[in-house]
Amino acid sequence: MTSPSYDILAQITFGHSGSTRQFEKAYFAMAYPASVLILDNDPVTLLALPEMLTTRLPDVSVRTCYSAITGLDALRDTNYRVVIADLRMPEMDGLTLLRKVRQVREYTPVVVMSGVTEWGLAKRVVEAGAFAFIQKPFERVQLAQTVRLAIQCSELREQVRFGKRRLRRLSELLRRATSSPLLSPALQEALKRMDRESDTGRRRLPG
Repeated sequence: MTSPSYDILAQITFGHSGSTRQFEKAYFAMAYPASVLILDNDPVTLLALPEMLTTRLPDVSVRTCYSAITGLDALRDTNYRVVIADLRMPEMDGLTLLRKVRQVREYTPVVVMSGVTEWGLAKRVVEAGAFAFIQKPFERVQLAQTVRLAIQCSELREQVRFGKRRLRRLSELLRRATSSPLLSPALQEALKRMDRESDTGRRRLPG
């Protein structure tokens, strides 16, 4: 039978933590392949855009929704890497949709499209929280590059969140280990230094 202190050290050294493994499994299941949700009430766009994206981004899976309401329901069920939405939809305007998406998935990038030509529109959309604004009719290469960049930003943010969670777990385990009377003073001091370093690393990670 192993001692509690040995179990703690094993978790620190080898990462044998059920909660950590579950988080890793969920993270990688979400990251590959990258999934994109398209919201548009134009049937032509809903047919053409997925084909264009999967041709230029073969690692991407695409789901389409014809309304903002059904799109938000889909977003509650699945953590899509990117949302592409038309600015003008029957149930709600694009700025309202942006706010709703933030309420459901705070960190999901939203690319807004619109055929409306209006001075200052792109600026207002981006200031409202959109990742990017694309003017219709869109240039295919530009849209594909924008979606790729949004996916990369989404994955990077998730990796940062994953790293911060692992650092918090490490810090917790180190504090438990340093309080064990079964460890030598030298090992306790080494673990305290590791704890301080893990706290420093967690503070340096961007939010």
